[in-house]
Amino acid sequence: MHTNRLLSWIGILGLSLMASACLNNNTDCVPSGNCTTLPPTSAGLTLSITNDAENVAVPVAVYLGNVSDSVLYFVDTINTSTTYDVALDQRYGATAKYRRGNVTIIAIDGDKTSLSTTNDCGDVCYNVTNATLKLKLKN
Repeated sequence: MHTNRLLSWIGILGLSLMASACLNNNTDCVPSGNCTTLPPTSAGLTLSITNDAENVAVPVAVYLGNVSDSVLYFVDTINTSTTYDVALDQRYGATAKYRRGNVTIIAIDGDKTSLSTTNDCGDVCYNVTNATLKLKLKN
C-alpha cells in the first residue's frame, strides 16, 4: 500500500515538474513591445524639397545607386516633401531642379535604406532604416 501511495506522489511530482518546465519563467527577459516580427518588403524614401512662389512644382529624378551612376529609377514633379515605397538595402540618389530668376539650381543628395534584425526575448525583430534625401534650397 505504501508503494502505491509513494508511486502516486512521485507521479504527481513528476507531472508538476513537467508542466512547470513548459511555462516560460524567464524573468530576465521583458519584451520591448516594439518588435516587428513580420519581415518587411519595402522601406520609405523621403524627398525633402523647397516649395516657394518661384518653385511651386519641383521636378525630381531618383536614381538607383548614386546620381553619377545614371541608373534612372523614376521621375516625378512634386509640390511638397513626399515619401515613396522602395526596395530595402538599396542606395538611392536624387536631383531636384529649381529656378532662381534666370538661373537653374540642381540639388543633389543620396542615402541608403537598410534592414537589420535584433533578438527580443527569442523573437526575431526586423528594423527598417528609411532614407531621406535633403533636396532643399539653402537660404
